[in-house]
Amino acid sequence: MPPDWGPIAQDVVGDLLDTLPADQRLGLTVYGHRERGNCTDIETIVPAGEGTRDAIRAAVNGIQPLGKTPMTDSVIAAAESLRYTEDSATVILISDGVETCNPDPCAAARLMEETGIDFTAHVIGFDVAGDAEALLQMQCIADETGGQFIPAANASELTAALTSVVEEPVFHDATLRAVIGDENGPEVEDPVLWSVTGPEGAIITDEGGNPKTLGLRDDRYDVSAYRLIDEMEVTAALSVDGADTSVTVVFPEALPQASLSAPDSVPGGSTFMVEWVGPDDDSDNVQIGTPGEGYYGYIYTREGNPLEFQAPFQPGDYELRYVLNDRETIATRPITVTEAEVGLDFPAEVPMGTAFDVSWVGPDAARDNIQIGPQDGGYSHYIYTETGNPVTLFAPGTPGTYEVRYRFRDNETILAQPITVVPMDITLDFPAEVAMGASFDVTWGGPDSPRDNIQVGPVDGGYNDYAYTNAGQTVTLTAPAEPGEFEVRYRLQDRETIFTKPIMVIEEQSQIVAPATAPIGATIEVGWDGPDNDRDYISVGKPGENYVHYTYTREGNPLDLVLPVEPGTYEIRYQLREGGAILASEPIEVTDLKGSLTAPDTATAGSTVSVGWDGPDYDRDYISVGLPGESYTGYTYTREGNPLDLLMPTEPGTYQLRYQMRQDGKILATREITLTETQAGLVTPPTAAAGDTITVGWDGPGYDRDYISVSDEDGGRTINYTRVRDGNPLELLMPSQPGDYVIMYRLNQGDEVMASNPITLTDVKAELEVPETATAGEILSIPWEGPGYPRDYISVSAEPDGRTINYDRVSANEPAEIAMPPEPGEYYILYRTNQDDRVLFSQAITVTDVTASVTAPETARIGEPVDVTWEGPDFRRDYIAVSAEPDGRTISYARTSSDNPVTITMPSEPGSYFIVYRMGQGDRVLFSQPIEVTNVKGQIIAPPEVAMGEDLPVGWDGPDFPRDRIVLADPETGGTVTYARPSSGNPVMLRTQVDPGDYELQYQLGNDHVIIARQAVTITE
Repeated sequence: MPPDWGPIAQDVVGDLLDTLPADQRLGLTVYGHRERGNCTDIETIVPAGEGTRDAIRAAVNGIQPLGKTPMTDSVIAAAESLRYTEDSATVILISDGVETCNPDPCAAARLMEETGIDFTAHVIGFDVAGDAEALLQMQCIADETGGQFIPAANASELTAALTSVVEEPVFHDATLRAVIGDENGPEVEDPVLWSVTGPEGAIITDEGGNPKTLGLRDDRYDVSAYRLIDEMEVTAALSVDGADTSVTVVFPEALPQASLSAPDSVPGGSTFMVEWVGPDDDSDNVQIGTPGEGYYGYIYTREGNPLEFQAPFQPGDYELRYVLNDRETIATRPITVTEAEVGLDFPAEVPMGTAFDVSWVGPDAARDNIQIGPQDGGYSHYIYTETGNPVTLFAPGTPGTYEVRYRFRDNETILAQPITVVPMDITLDFPAEVAMGASFDVTWGGPDSPRDNIQVGPVDGGYNDYAYTNAGQTVTLTAPAEPGEFEVRYRLQDRETIFTKPIMVIEEQSQIVAPATAPIGATIEVGWDGPDNDRDYISVGKPGENYVHYTYTREGNPLDLVLPVEPGTYEIRYQLREGGAILASEPIEVTDLKGSLTAPDTATAGSTVSVGWDGPDYDRDYISVGLPGESYTGYTYTREGNPLDLLMPTEPGTYQLRYQMRQDGKILATREITLTETQAGLVTPPTAAAGDTITVGWDGPGYDRDYISVSDEDGGRTINYTRVRDGNPLELLMPSQPGDYVIMYRLNQGDEVMASNPITLTDVKAELEVPETATAGEILSIPWEGPGYPRDYISVSAEPDGRTINYDRVSANEPAEIAMPPEPGEYYILYRTNQDDRVLFSQAITVTDVTASVTAPETARIGEPVDVTWEGPDFRRDYIAVSAEPDGRTISYARTSSDNPVTITMPSEPGSYFIVYRMGQGDRVLFSQPIEVTNVKGQIIAPPEVAMGEDLPVGWDGPDFPRDRIVLADPETGGTVTYARPSSGNPVMLRTQVDPGDYELQYQLGNDHVIIARQAVTITE
């Protein structure tokens, strides 16, 4: 207890004890009350327990303060009496002075806080306002143990302080929320760490949860929320004032995470790969640029991963950036661009306009190019480096000093070197004068660069004609169509005129010889005199107007020219193809023409009438028929005769016959004709069987190609038909499906229906006698009943209405013979009508497998005939074959129908083969056995020389297979001169009635004529 303990303190403690609950466990420890100067004078007068208020009051009233202030030790003593290391404990320290015994009360308090279960020391400083050291020590003890430090200057403050520390603190719920966007936004789902600080220090530090609720006393607090995903912190102030409360902090939308992987350094201008991790939104991109500045280049992430980048050429420090939605950079990575080699090699001088090679060293990036141009900028020619190394440039057409440049990505010159363009002789050789519109030759000398051309045109610019120099050393131009002074130019690459020379175009006299008059549409002869340039032409037209017709002068002299169809005054002109200039003209009067028609006044609609005519009969003039004022419905050329036959329309009415010129369809004559209605009738049965052929009688015009048809009930699509020219009555095939139909008489012209009768088709059926099973490849004989219409058939298919595998046409009173498929399985036997392939009957059949075997030797010699015994179905066209593979191409074979065993000739090449039983249907392999085919040797024994005409004895050694040969052959052509069979004897005798010379004797196997022995022989005169 402090040394100034007195009545004030005793009264305050007494009052406090009266306010505490009766079951409150209380105790009292006192220091410095027994001896002066003794730091150990510490005594627990009243041990902590319930019902101790009166003992504490009596003890406090009897205390007389005497000596030291051992604050720390007294707190320790009180704590130990409360067993603070085993249970929670609270000590209230009342002192009026500085610690006089323990050198470091803060350290001692900290140790107690660390070792205690839940230890708190509240400190009341009584009347210590002027003692700074005492204040610091007391505050430290309270802070280190989580208690309160309250200074008290008088009795009322001491009462308030004691009341404050013994009162149970009141806590209110404070809810902390972190949201996105605004206060009404969604809560942050990513981890959020909260820190809350009050007047007495930190309440929580970096604790997770969202929302998070804390119990806080009334006060003001600082709140901090830290979002881990983007390391962003948001702060807010929180005030707790007598009630639950909350605070909301707002985070912006979290940026997604991204990362970039790339080399640390790359040479300038090179390409390199960048791998990325990021959200890959539609406008996300990866950029390269200088740090803190704009980008040098970018690629959208949608282009792939990794991305191929082009480095800047200039060395330096750059950065790669992942840019979200082309707005926010969310990841960067540094990259260093190192210096790259660049160089150009070319001649120091080149003649103007000529080609020269440039070797280069550089990045070869996309759109890199080598240029030549003036030193002050611009270019005259360039070529991309991707075309090769070296590249070819063309010098400008003006001598001078230029520069050759390496242009990086076509936006940055990274190297420029000078080049001198020296003069070159340009020559143009041509006549000094040419007729207007005439062709003339120009011989030239010059660079002959691509697109160089020779032009002729006005002196003040523009051109009339040109030809590229690559057409030859001499080119042909066409002179302008006007007389006067012009110039011929050498045009470099069609961009720059580098040489000109004058030429005079002179007027040439021309003449037209033509009749003074001629009828409209006539073809007249026109004689002419003129330059006859290619595509010059003779035309006819009204004076001052464009031509109506023309003929090229190359068509002859004189030539044929067609006149207009309108009468009037015209002129015949000689016109140049160059600009259509008129060199000569002669007037001509084109007179009118009339025609006439002779025909009956009436006719039946759809009939053919005879029409007589009078008119010019120009080529492709025609007689037509049509409604007045409308286009024709039919026509016949006048070249078909006079009179001619003309088909009338099918609709009755008043029509117009016309004589029409083929040119512009001009009408020279007309005549009216009235067409009367035509009648028709049909005689048909009311019913018939579907697919049957019925007899139809008819009455009608019987025009050529008119027909009787059967159609759907609505009279639409024609199903079957027969031309009326085929007879009366005629035969008509009915549809294969039962139902209601209509039979019609139809005009071929316009497809008009003249008569119709309904008909009902009844259904037809079929029955087949089909076994439940059959063997693969077996030929079944199937009796049937059905309509038996022509070309109906019985088939086998894999589906009830599927594709036909095999079939046989039905024949009256004859069963169908059908081969079963070669593969086992489930199939169907069908009766199908030929018309529409309709299925009238379908029954399933199981096709079982079939087996076979062969017996043959394990080895044989090339070309040897081998006997093969077999067992198998022996279906039609089955065969035994030899092949290089079990299911391979047949080399030789024999039909099983020929014998058993069969004889097969072995291949002419040694090797491993197979003897195979194959079905003729589908070529299916039923059995295969390997056989090894070995080589065979032979020998020829004959004199090396024999006289022409003598018999040549040839001894031999060989297999003597059937059809083997001993051959006298021409070694140059390989052709056979003569031969004998070894089977005829040994030796064999060969005739030598051939020209003298060198020949070759050969032993040839019968199979493929493989040669197994040779010997040279000379035939002498």
